[in-house]
Amino acid sequence: MLAEKYDAFVTSWDFPPPGALDLIRRVRESSEMAEIPVIVVSARNSEEDVRTAREAGANDYVLRPLTRDEFKERIERLVRSLAVAASPASAPAESES
Repeated sequence: MLAEKYDAFVTSWDFPPPGALDLIRRVRESSEMAEIPVIVVSARNSEEDVRTAREAGANDYVLRPLTRDEFKERIERLVRSLAVAASPASAPAESES
C-alpha cells in the first residue's frame, strides 16, 4: 500500500534496469497507482520510442533538454486534464427513456 498520494510519475527513458518500460507497466498494473499520470523524459526523439512508451502506458513523452518552467507546465497540464476527464461533470449525461 502506498503511504502517500502522488500527482504524477516521471521517469527517464534511460532508467537503469529493469528500465522505464517495465516501470510504466508495473505502475499501470498496480491497483493503487494505475490512474497516476506517467511522463517519460528522454533525449530520444524517434516516433517508435514515443509509440513504445505510450503503448506501455505513458501519458506523455517529453524531449530533453527542457526548462524547469516547461517541465512544470507539462506536468500541471497533464494532471489538470486527467482530473477534468475523471470529474463527474465531464461524464456523458445518461438519457432517460
